[in-house]
Parts: sequence; C-alpha cells; structure tokens
Amino acid sequence: MGTSASYGTPSGGEWSSVKRQITATLGGGNRAATPATIVGGTTSASGGLSYAGGAGGAAATSGRNRIAGAIAGIGGFGAAVRDGGLDSALSGLGLDALRGRPAAEVVSAISEYLAREAEGLDREFLQTAFSEALLEAASLGDDLGYEDFATGLEEFLAAQGAEGLVELFLDHFVFDTLWGRIEQHAVLKSIDDASLESLMTAIQGECVAQVREQMDAARNDGSFATADWFGRAGQEFGMRIVSELEARLSALRET
Repeated sequence: MGTSASYGTPSGGEWSSVKRQITATLGGGNRAATPATIVGGTTSASGGLSYAGGAGGAAATSGRNRIAGAIAGIGGFGAAVRDGGLDSALSGLGLDALRGRPAAEVVSAISEYLAREAEGLDREFLQTAFSEALLEAASLGDDLGYEDFATGLEEFLAAQGAEGLVELFLDHFVFDTLWGRIEQHAVLKSIDDASLESLMTAIQGECVAQVREQMDAARNDGSFATADWFGRAGQEFGMRIVSELEARLSALRET
C-alpha cells in the first residue's frame, strides 16, 4: 500500500518474534525467516485479519463478522453483475445514479457501500481492497469510463464467476492488512529500497498463494457451486471463508 508505515507495528507478545524475523531477513545471512513464517506470525500476533483481533473478546468477534460480511457483499455483488449486468447490480444497491459516471467514481462508491458496516482501519483496508479488486477484474485504470468498466467487469465475471472476484478481493485484503501491520518495522530495518521491495514482494506472493489454496479447496468441495451470498447464508459462508483462511495463515507461524 505504501501508506501503512504511519499505523505503527505493535510491540510485545508474539510481535517480538515477528520483528526479530523481519530484522534478520532484511539483514540477510542464514538467520533469515521465510515469507510464510512472517505471514503466519503476523496473522497470529494480530489475532486474525481484523484490526480488532488483537483486542480479543467481543471486539475480535465483531471485526471478524465485518470481514465475513464484506466477503458476502463482494460475492453477492459479483453474482448480481454476472447474472444481470452492472446496471442491474447498481440498481440493487440503490446506486443507479452511478450509471455513466467515470470508472473511478463508480468503483469508489461501490467500495464505500460494501465496506459501510466496518469501522476504523478495518473499513479503510476493506474499502481499498474492494477498489483494487474491481479495477483488476475489469483490467483497467481508474481514469476510464463507465462502459469500459462495465464491459471489463462483466467479461471477468462471466469467465471467473463471483468466486473469482472474491478471490481477487482476498488477494488484496490479506496482503494489505498484514503488510500494514509490519511495514513500519520493515522500513526502519531495511538497508535500502531494494531490500524493502524484495520483502514486500515475497510477503505479497505468500499471501496470494495462501488465498488461492483456500479458494481452491472451497471450489473442490463444491462450496461455491451452491453458495447463497445473500442474507444469513451469505454471512455464514463469509465467516467460514475468513475463519478457515485465518487458521491456514496462522498455522504458518514458527512453532
């Protein structure tokens, strides 16, 4: 993301180990940790993917519920676009006024709507990940027009389905939110821009690989074929995805 250094890397508890791993990795030599170990340690120390996770208790549960709702939201939006086109999907969200507007405006409004139930940093990271996923799915920059965006998004969803859009969202969200927790320490400990960029790229690659393994597992067991993204069923399906993904990521930590 490039802006998360200002958020600060937490201290104490499991964070001490995570920071040592990052410092050793940036310093080179045989003490370097693997990207998987850093990703796992960061997820575990954070208490999951929500910024409320580290607080534990009701706050952590609420944060996880909001991420689950966001997954259901992007899945439902993707399904609506796939089945009826972008115009119809926007009508379903009450966003008809966006028709014909520039892609940047449309993406921003959709992302804000889908992240509306979240709070604080969770909302910021969710909204950013929604925007990144929508633009990547449409294969265009945010300076193009409505028709370009609609055509690109509809073609993507026809080929990849709603689960493809969910996967893109998780690719961005998991990396953005985990890197956001450790970027400050990485910036402080890196000897040059190249070493920082190398670590960031490796962490991103590991996050994407883990998301795709989780999504492939859900595809293989038939979960997406019967997915109902709307209402309580959508929330429960989103919770299953985020809980299993958090467990997968945390399991990578050094034991």
